[in-house]
Amino acid sequence: MGNLAERQYGVVTNAQIVDYGVSDRGVAALLQSGGLVAMTRCVYRVAGAPQSWEQRVVAAWLGSTGPTHIAVVGRATAAALHRFHGYERKGTPVLVTTRGGSARSPLAIVATCKDLRPQDITTFLPSELPVTTRGRTAFDLALAQPTDGRLARFIDRCLLDQHTTIAEQWELLLHAQARGKSGVARVRRALADRSGLYVPLESELEHLAVEALMLRGVPAPVRQHPLPGAPFGRVDLAFPAARLVVELDGRQHQLLTSRRADYERDVAAARMGWQVIRFDWSQVKYSPEWFAQAFDDVRGTRERLFGARSFT
Repeated sequence: MGNLAERQYGVVTNAQIVDYGVSDRGVAALLQSGGLVAMTRCVYRVAGAPQSWEQRVVAAWLGSTGPTHIAVVGRATAAALHRFHGYERKGTPVLVTTRGGSARSPLAIVATCKDLRPQDITTFLPSELPVTTRGRTAFDLALAQPTDGRLARFIDRCLLDQHTTIAEQWELLLHAQARGKSGVARVRRALADRSGLYVPLESELEHLAVEALMLRGVPAPVRQHPLPGAPFGRVDLAFPAARLVVELDGRQHQLLTSRRADYERDVAAARMGWQVIRFDWSQVKYSPEWFAQAFDDVRGTRERLFGARSFT
């Protein structure tokens, strides 16, 4: 019993206690003596067990299960367990149950999810708590975003943090739209906006950037120039006469570890009198004229302020 209670964050059910050979009278005695503390009618906390949000989640689920329905942890609570950005481990637990289920819990918010499938559920250890998968959790929360802007930012963050993929979200969408689920149209538009995007190879991205600059009449840059201020490493494009660096950030640069390395590289260059300006790959590919003009404006301002000869 001790191992079970430990796995379940100090929570046990009446049925589990009885399965271990304790009679109903014995359970009543434990409640009377304070060895067990009632959380709901048939769910108890072992006296002395630390109280936590995870314990409330397990207790809510244990108190809502039954033979006539499926109840799993979902939505904001699943997002917190999966460590989605912006979702904290606090607040009232959220459970989802299949259509026609009769799950109720004084410890949780219980929502109906009529299209929940076995493949949409995973197990959260050590409590063996059934939780919607990362992809399903992302899809359910995307449907609930209040505005198109919030929806776009939420999907982008889930993709960036590798909680899901575009392909997985399309599969969930196709399953949900056949059942007339609310919010599907908005999610479909958001996925369509992202499905045609790709990250160019480094060489292709540099080629696009150089081509855009040359069309504007900007002198050809030096490709893969040694990183200023560092014994190793290279930058994408350099203009030594102006001590100016252009870095072209692909999707990998959005990861935290990559951004931290980028900041350190930029500081190293600045210490040597170089300025680094960064452009996202999509700006270069889809707005080449804007990219070229923005760079040329920075180059011109820098040369006017300091004079080209001061960089030689």
